[in-house]
Amino acid sequence: MNGRESPWADRDVREFMVLLSGTLQRLYVEAGISVNGLTLFFLSLWNKLQSETARADVVASAESLIRLARNQLFEEQKPLYEQVAKDIKRVIMKRYMEPITIRSITDGVHLSMLHANHIFKYKSGRTIWDYLTEYRIEKAKSLLRSGERELHSVARHAGFASKPHFSLCFKRMTGVTPTEYINQFRDGSS
Repeated sequence: MNGRESPWADRDVREFMVLLSGTLQRLYVEAGISVNGLTLFFLSLWNKLQSETARADVVASAESLIRLARNQLFEEQKPLYEQVAKDIKRVIMKRYMEPITIRSITDGVHLSMLHANHIFKYKSGRTIWDYLTEYRIEKAKSLLRSGERELHSVARHAGFASKPHFSLCFKRMTGVTPTEYINQFRDGSS
């Protein structure tokens, strides 16, 4: 080491690296992923810490290790994410007419609201609430096209608590009021 001690010889750095290694290994074991590749990568990083490797190189290697772990763990979760998104959609299709909340939807998939919403948005491109509202609006449009003209009845059957709330959501989602939609459909332009 040319008579100089590595700037990475600090005890705090070593403790952090051991903590990082242990945490990543536990995550891998919990996900059922082999830790072999992770261990080899970590040993390479540890050797860099022991040499006079520049700080930027060690930081880049540590970032690569974290990215590797994130990507591998994420790949393992994809099938789970698909299932969670399907289950959320199934709950919405079954219960859209009820006064449901995001919590009651996510309780059905046994995840926290935040986690379930994150997964759902990743898979569908929209939040659970936005999907629920879109689903309800599509049901309302179907009712309106089938001849239902009483807006309070359409609102109730589509899962909205009130006619004003329904009308507001409908206009926001479609760009027209429910009455305008009925007229457009009747005139053949929808």
